Amino acid sequence: MPRNPKSDAEKHESPQHPTSFFGVLMQRILTLLSSDIHSEIVRTESTPSVPPPGKFHIGDDFHRWARAAQDSIELVPPSDRRIVLLSLIEGEANDIVRDEGVLDAPITPETFQRLRDCLTDRLHAAEFAHQFQTRIQFPGERLTSFFRALRRLAVGAFPDNESIDRDAKVLTQILVGTRDPLVRRHFLLNPPPTVAAALDTARRLEQGEAVLSRDQLPEAPTIALVSSRRPQRPFRPRYNQGRLWYPWCQPPPPHLGRRPGIATTASGSEPTHEHVAITAPVSPPFLSVRATHLCCPRFPSLILMPGTLQLLPASTLEQRAP
Repeated sequence: MPRNPKSDAEKHESPQHPTSFFGVLMQRILTLLSSDIHSEIVRTESTPSVPPPGKFHIGDDFHRWARAAQDSIELVPPSDRRIVLLSLIEGEANDIVRDEGVLDAPITPETFQRLRDCLTDRLHAAEFAHQFQTRIQFPGERLTSFFRALRRLAVGAFPDNESIDRDAKVLTQILVGTRDPLVRRHFLLNPPPTVAAALDTARRLEQGEAVLSRDQLPEAPTIALVSSRRPQRPFRPRYNQGRLWYPWCQPPPPHLGRRPGIATTASGSEPTHEHVAITAPVSPPFLSVRATHLCCPRFPSLILMPGTLQLLPASTLEQRAP
């Protein structure tokens, strides 16, 4: 019986097929495990990232920005430090740095010194020394702020000195420029050996003084009850009651009857200038009966008859004359 070559080939390949399938499967599993292990190792060995500092503009505190920028630049590869540092400088400051070519050389600690010279107004060391020697504690200024200001001035006043020598000068100026009575008395009796000791002492004294000042606060004043009734006005007599009325000087008050200037006639019609007669119910006692007439300044053509206080035209007086 002839042998079938196809069946022989299947017999030879059949035991190898399961082996190749499981081999490929195991190889893939091992590859996945090795990649996970490698990524975990890289993740655990990577250094923690430092948040980048804020953007620097002309007029900002360069000392504070430079310290944060140095810490951030150290974590960047040397080839990318120039681009990263340029991205932290904006506005006119970026233009100045590019024009001066400060970042063309490799980034080193001296690079930040050149940036300081370009982006800040550097005073002479003598000017810094004068500001350092005349710096005292301002009214209401905290001692910690005063100490930090002295340290910044000492860096500009004594750039060639070591940090130990600068701290000694700062400590001397602290003892001279402190104006708080309690802290100054403590420093004169027990001079601190270092700036750190002086700062710690000042903090403790400020905290104790704050507690004592809070204990001495006055008590809240009590609020008295206020009556809602309106106060009564004192009685004041009216001194204008009973005064005589002069029709040619002022109008009469309402209680004297008819207002001046209202003229009537017997017929009730509006009188003319020749028939005006203004009467008043009160006769002044000072008028003489023998007086012929009195002139009224408001009505030049009228006369005032005594006894009745009647204003009549001058023609009537001529008719009554004897």
